[in-house]
Amino acid sequence: MDELTSQIVQGMYGAVMTGGHLTDALRPLAKRYDEVIFVFRLQHQGGNGQEYPYVETLNAAPTFLQDFARVAHGNPNSAALLKAPLGELMRLNRYAQFSQLENTEYNHEFLRRHNNIENSSAIILKREGVNTAQINVNFPRGFNGNALLDLEGTLERLMPFAQSAYQLSLEMNARRAEEALMKAETFWLNQLPTPSFIVAKGGVVKVMNKSAEQYLRTSPLLQLSHGKQLVAIRSEDHLLLESLLVQTLTKRLPAGPIMLTNAFAPGIMLSGLPLHSLYDAPDYHRFFMVEGDLALITLFDPRDLPQADEELIQRLLGLTHKQSQLVLGLANGATLRETADSLGMSYNTARNHMQNATGRVGVNSQTELVRLVGTISAHSGRFSWGQDKA
Repeated sequence: MDELTSQIVQGMYGAVMTGGHLTDALRPLAKRYDEVIFVFRLQHQGGNGQEYPYVETLNAAPTFLQDFARVAHGNPNSAALLKAPLGELMRLNRYAQFSQLENTEYNHEFLRRHNNIENSSAIILKREGVNTAQINVNFPRGFNGNALLDLEGTLERLMPFAQSAYQLSLEMNARRAEEALMKAETFWLNQLPTPSFIVAKGGVVKVMNKSAEQYLRTSPLLQLSHGKQLVAIRSEDHLLLESLLVQTLTKRLPAGPIMLTNAFAPGIMLSGLPLHSLYDAPDYHRFFMVEGDLALITLFDPRDLPQADEELIQRLLGLTHKQSQLVLGLANGATLRETADSLGMSYNTARNHMQNATGRVGVNSQTELVRLVGTISAHSGRFSWGQDKA
């Protein structure tokens, strides 16, 4: 191994151990070939085009990323990255010819503006489905002969070490993320008084507290799949659960409460809260870190919540006696039909009462009305007129 390659390899593993970045280790190579643009990036292919959530450059002009973003859909590397063997240096000219790009927007608006890039090679650090991490080396027009052979030879020698260093860094960060989850379970998750789960993509349960373990042993509403996914037994409930998971894991917004019910058991409510980070993994591992998106899912039985006095609900919300009885029944976990039966009224009459109640309060749905009553119940101790009546 020559001196330059050895220096870069040491820099790569040093970056892994100190939490640095592989791109920094390439600076000696970028300094030797200062007309060549080096790019480290993550890439996701699918949907409406390419997504590049992390990009870092060496020897590039300040406008490089801005110009690239406008025409990224024309990037010829995209298809090649999914085809090229992982054990070989990906040489673009084996998959696309520059003549095919010469009269394109990609060439006029990007390649010509940045050293007249005419060809590139890449080290694919990791590929998982349509997600790739790679080091792209972009050659300007006229960069050929011995200079090209020497640089590509260096890249070939570096490739197995770069792939190994990136994988090691990924594994180290995954282990730290798992340790953070275990600490969450030990230090605060078990302090929550209700069944609670920390879930990752797809609703996969990473950790749960003891209350959740006990609940799942006998629950007719929720269970864990073989893949440790939190699933609702009834299909109607599962759609609600999936919606809650999308809201918290994808949109990164609080969600719920949603109500899960069935004919043979009391209902339960679920709420979701995005956990933005239990462990701050580097951005350049985003695609390959399942724990990058986490949510706290909390269950509670409405029967365990303090219930507001019916008169309090009537006064605060301006509801009639029948309307407040129905709303309190729903807030206690019963279905509208069950509550109507218990009050000796027909289901259609109960539904009409609820429509009138939502209109009177000025909310858009029955769910919003029940949530509002739950909030009032949680703070009912602050109201004093119950004592004033005496």
